[in-house]
Amino acid sequence: MSKSKKVMEWPEIEKSLNGLEKYELISFIKDLYGKSTDTEMIIEATFTKNNRRILENYRKKIIKAFMTGLEPPELPKIKDGMNAIKDYKIATKDLEGVIDLSITYCEQAIDYSNEYCYCEEDIEDSVDHVIQEVKQIILKDKTNTYFELFKGDLQKLYKLADKAEDYMFEEFISIALEEMGLKKIND
Repeated sequence: MSKSKKVMEWPEIEKSLNGLEKYELISFIKDLYGKSTDTEMIIEATFTKNNRRILENYRKKIIKAFMTGLEPPELPKIKDGMNAIKDYKIATKDLEGVIDLSITYCEQAIDYSNEYCYCEEDIEDSVDHVIQEVKQIILKDKTNTYFELFKGDLQKLYKLADKAEDYMFEEFISIALEEMGLKKIND
C-alpha cells in the first residue's frame, strides 16, 4: 500500500489557522486535546512549567515501548520510543530532558536485547541514532554543563553496553562517548 498524498500542505493550513478568530483557534486546540494521549502530552508539554512531570510521562512511554510481559516477548515498539524523545524535544525545547530520555531509551533497548537475546539491526540503529543525538547536544554545549550533569549516567550506559557482548552497542556507544570526552573505565 502506498502512502497517500497529503490533502493540504502546511502553507494552506497556516493560512486557514491565521484566518480563525481567537476563540475558534482555542476551540480547535481543545478538540485536538481530547483526540489522543499523544496529542494531550504534546500540548501539555508545550504549555506547562512542570517539565519534571511531563518528562516522567514521556519516560513511561519509552519504557512501555520495550515492555512486553508476554512469552514469547513482543517486538519492541522502537518508533514509539523514538517518537517520545522527539515529541518531548519539540514541545519543551528542554535539552537536559532530551538527554535524560535518550539515556533511558538506550538503557531500555540494551536491557531488552540482553533479556530476550534478541537484537535486530533496527534496535542497534536506533540506539546509535539516539546516542549520536546526545553527542551533538553535549558537544554544542559550550559550558560543558550537560556533560558534567550526565557524566555518571553516561558511564553507567557505557558499562551496560559493554556487557551486551553479542551486539554492536558497545562499539558505537564507546566511540560516541569517547568523542564527548568520556574515557572508558575498566572494571
